[in-house]
Amino acid sequence: NNAKKTGPSTPNIPKLALPGMWWRVTSLALVMMGASPTVIGSALSQEHPTLRSLVKMVTSGRYRFPTVDCDEAQRENMKSGENNLREKESQVTQLLFIPPAPKEKKKKEVKT
Repeated sequence: NNAKKTGPSTPNIPKLALPGMWWRVTSLALVMMGASPTVIGSALSQEHPTLRSLVKMVTSGRYRFPTVDCDEAQRENMKSGENNLREKESQVTQLLFIPPAPKEKKKKEVKT
């Protein structure tokens, strides 16, 4: 479970990536892949499809996702995955920026 409880009345919010840090790490990974394509490049390419796609984009000069060499089934699979991630991002955004409505407390009846 990658959700984190942040407070007594706060919902579970998944861990979020820091875009600036992600791009730094990705840039370093791409440099390492280029420096050692048979060892590091092969291992990272097999484990991280995003890096594999970025290498294809950089080497082909075509910055499209999904990459040009994908067949129709792979494209549909990638598009479906992207749509699922967008839906999750939307849910996280709602958790972070649209607070839940406060619950109304039931008033106790006083018997006389």
